[in-house]
Amino acid sequence: MLKTDFVDIDGDGFLDLVLSGIICFTDEKGDKVVRREAFVCIYKCCGKQRFRKIYSSSDFDVEVR
Repeated sequence: MLKTDFVDIDGDGFLDLVLSGIICFTDEKGDKVVRREAFVCIYKCCGKQRFRKIYSSSDFDVEVR
């Protein structure tokens, strides 16, 4: 489960998107968790509700529209 926060990280007056939590990777059937990984991803607000990824602690990717 991911936690979602909107925070003005760089002081530009726009709220940036911060996603954090634990990612559970399962086996092929999806029945058993085989690995857990902490996850943090930061998306900078580029105006008009557009975001650009500026940091990710994992290769796992989240599509933000």
